[in-house]
Amino acid sequence: MARATRGKARAQQQLRALPFKLMLAGSAMLVIPAITRGGGLPVPWKPLAPFGLALLGIGLCGMVLQHYVTRRMNKSSRVTDTTDESITPFTYPSHSQHAEPDRVAHAFESAYRHERSAAAKRTKPTIWSVDVLHDIEWRRFEALVESYFAQIGFATRSQSHGPDDGIDIWLYAPSNNEQAIGIVQCKHWNAKTVGVAHVRELLGVMTAQRISRGQFVSSSGFSEDALAFAQANRIHTIDGARLLELIRQRGEAQQQALLEVALDGEYWKPTCATCGVKMVERTPSKGGRKFWGCAKYPKCRNRLGMRGG
Repeated sequence: MARATRGKARAQQQLRALPFKLMLAGSAMLVIPAITRGGGLPVPWKPLAPFGLALLGIGLCGMVLQHYVTRRMNKSSRVTDTTDESITPFTYPSHSQHAEPDRVAHAFESAYRHERSAAAKRTKPTIWSVDVLHDIEWRRFEALVESYFAQIGFATRSQSHGPDDGIDIWLYAPSNNEQAIGIVQCKHWNAKTVGVAHVRELLGVMTAQRISRGQFVSSSGFSEDALAFAQANRIHTIDGARLLELIRQRGEAQQQALLEVALDGEYWKPTCATCGVKMVERTPSKGGRKFWGCAKYPKCRNRLGMRGG
């Protein structure tokens, strides 16, 4: 089979060279008589001149025809290639291009299995306790605080993610939803107390928004200087213990409604502050402590530690 292929290729090569050989032979038949005649030698080659001219013409025509055929074939090949690309524009990536997406997909699949297993073992609380405030994620905490203010008579407005300009919840009078009468800042921290710097930032937002009263709600607590600063600047502080006390002062049905808000969905899994989607549990590729990463990675690279504070 290989020998036949080589023979066919050799024959095609000889055929392509034929016009050039004919032109070369025709040129020789024209040049030799001219040389011998100019040197005073006998002219036995003179009758060959017409044949040389004919061979030269045939060879020239053959080369022109060969060039025309080759050009048409190349043009046809280009058209076919373009048509194929329009039908099948996808090109398969190399193995190295597959490696990173496959690794990330495998990591997310493993994380998903782990989270489903953890969710199956998790028991949802049925009564209010400090553990509820510790177990819920920051977005559930904000939703809980907003629902509490709605229960006590305020009209509220908030957003699930994105820039908030330092305001987690807007408070309005029920009869006037146009003019805000207060703003709320929330911090869902379990171990770290809120310092005076964060309370001072809230005062700056109040001043910019021309709001006279502010509320600062934390699942943990406040430092002494933060409490003193808040009291001096008409900022009401609510720590985790006080929030539980206020919730328990509500009726049984209202307490249950607030508990349902706090424990809605995957309440333990943090929400990406930028994208508004639930984050996934991940492990660093080089080892180390697990962390929460945005489900839209690598488009979004937000991350949170597994233990807040």
